[in-house]
Amino acid sequence: MSDPSRSEAPTLVMNIKREFFAQIVAIPPTKTIEYRDLKDYWLKRLEKVGDPPFNLRLLNGMLSPVPEAIVQVVKVVKNKKAGEIEFHLGKVISVSHWDRKKMKPMSRSTRAWRTWWRD
Repeated sequence: MSDPSRSEAPTLVMNIKREFFAQIVAIPPTKTIEYRDLKDYWLKRLEKVGDPPFNLRLLNGMLSPVPEAIVQVVKVVKNKKAGEIEFHLGKVISVSHWDRKKMKPMSRSTRAWRTWWRD
């Protein structure tokens, strides 16, 4: 089995509300399952990444720089009775533009400095 935290691992991207993003990236995480409707849209996207383990890239917001996390998905359950897909989350691989201690986005000045420093 390959290591899904490696960069070549398949990655599924989804937007997520701030409340749930904060729960997933909390130390320790308080939310370990992310839900999506059991629709053709999500089933087609799941086919593209294949069976778990794979990476899930979570984005919170639309304006750059948005809080972002990459989380390992260890199991996917298609719950037909509830009409949901359950993404069982494993290790948080990376988090950017988010203060994990304060549980909120980094201030714009901190983000600008970190972006400048990387260049």
